[in-house]
Amino acid sequence: MQQHIRRNVADQTRLYVRFDEFTANRPENRLIHAALDKAWRHSNNTDSRRQARELMLSFAEVSKSTPGQYLDDFNAWRDERGASHYRDLKSWCHAMLTPYSPAPAQGEKVFDSFLFPAERLFEDYVAERLRQALQGSDIQFKKQVREKSLFKAREGPFGKSYQLRPDILMTRSDQTLICDTKWKLYEGPEAQISQADLYQMFVYASYWRENSKSVQLALITPASSALHEATGPHHYTFDKFRLELWILPYDLLKNHGNFLPSNLSREHSMGLLDEVLEKHSKKFSH
Repeated sequence: MQQHIRRNVADQTRLYVRFDEFTANRPENRLIHAALDKAWRHSNNTDSRRQARELMLSFAEVSKSTPGQYLDDFNAWRDERGASHYRDLKSWCHAMLTPYSPAPAQGEKVFDSFLFPAERLFEDYVAERLRQALQGSDIQFKKQVREKSLFKAREGPFGKSYQLRPDILMTRSDQTLICDTKWKLYEGPEAQISQADLYQMFVYASYWRENSKSVQLALITPASSALHEATGPHHYTFDKFRLELWILPYDLLKNHGNFLPSNLSREHSMGLLDEVLEKHSKKFSH
C-alpha cells in the first residue's frame, strides 16, 4: 500500500501490486539446458546424442547458462521442497560444466558416481583388442573358455567339478596359445609373480595339451617399472612335454594400449605367439 500511495495515488482506477512470475527460465533449468547441450556436442555415442537432443526440446523456452553465469546460477540453485527431484541433477551439472572432478578427492563437493572393477576392465579391454587384431586370420579366438574342469562331473570334493576358465584361448591346427590377464603392478627390486598365478597357468596347459602338439602360455599384465619389456621363454621343469611361459607387459598409456617388445635375442621363433603379437602391432600401429 505504501508503494501504491507513493507511485499511483493520482489514478484511483488502478492498484499498484507486486507478484511472482512463474517461469521455467530459472537457474536450475538454465544449467540443465547447458549440460544437455554440452553432452549433445561432445558425446561420441549416438544414443546419448539422440536423447540429449530430445530432452533439449523440453527446454526450448529456457535460455542456456553461459560459462560466465555458471557460478551465479549454481549459487542461485534452490534445494527447496518443491524442487526435490532436481537435487540429483545438481552434481551431474557440476561435473559437466565446472572444472571440479568427480574423482575421489578432498573437498566439499559431492558427486554421484559408480565404479568398475579394474581387473575386469583390463581383461575385457585386452581381449577385445586381440580379437579385433585377429579378424580375418585363421587363428581361432575364444574368451573365457568353459570347456574343461579339474574333475569329472560330481566327482570333485563336495561334488563340484571346479571349472577351468582361461581368459583367452587362441588355436590354429595343432597350436594352442593360452593367455591369462592379471591386473597387477610389479614394482621395485622385490617384485615377483605369485606362485598361484604360475600354478594356474601350468594347470591350463596340462589340460589343453591333449589336442595340441604345441602349447604356449602368456601372462599379460600392465607395464610397470619392474616389467617394462616382454620376457621369456620361461621353461617349466616338466619332463613329459616342453612348456614355455612368456610374460607380456601391456602399456595402457601409449597407442591406446600395446604390448611392449622384448629385446631378447631369441634363437627360435615364438610360434603362434609371434604371429599374434605381430598382427596386433600392425593392426594398431596407426
